This record gives sequence, structure tokens and C-alpha cells, in this order.
Amino acid sequence: MTSYEEVKNLYESNNKLELFEKKVKESCNVIMRQTDYDYDTSHEKLKLHNLSATSVIKEYMGIPEKKLHDKTTNQKMFGEFRKFLDDASKNYYEQRELREKMQSRIDANKK
Repeated sequence: MTSYEEVKNLYESNNKLELFEKKVKESCNVIMRQTDYDYDTSHEKLKLHNLSATSVIKEYMGIPEKKLHDKTTNQKMFGEFRKFLDDASKNYYEQRELREKMQSRIDANKK
């Protein structure tokens, strides 16, 4: 995830710093409407949460961040099966294309 400074530098390099500051101010206003933070606090929290107003509000309300769960054994098994079939299909079509090219060269040499 990109940090506040990286995004700011990107906008600055494209001469769009005013647009960046406008968007940050809008995000701070959203945070201030949903929480009891003042502008400075909402701005600092926005920096900490990499410009995610939703994350700031969730933190304020005490909603924990969702953690990615591991795949079940069944999901892992079918994922590997799908990968195996995709690889086999890809190899088949590559071999078929190669055989067709070889056959067309052989036919061209016969003429």
C-alpha cells in the first residue's frame, strides 16, 4: 500500500498538488463528520492510515480490521487441481501450435 508521502510526491511531480490537498481536505471533513476529531487530528490519522478515511473511522468506532483467513483444505486442493489443468491445457496448445508450424514448413519445402 502506498504511503501518504509517496502519493503526495506523485501528485507534486505531476503538478497537481492542489488536487491532492483538496482530496485530503475532503477526506478530513468526512472523518470530522463521523467522529469528534478536529482537523489536525483527522489529518494525522489519515496519514497513519495511508489516506483511508474508512480505516480511520473504523478505528474510532472500535471495529477491528478484517484479517485474511487461510484457505480451507478443500479450497487449496481445488486450486492446485485448477492450476494443474490450466498448465496441461497451455502445454497442449503450445505443442499443437508447434506441430502445425513444423507441418507447414514441411509442406512448404515439398513444393
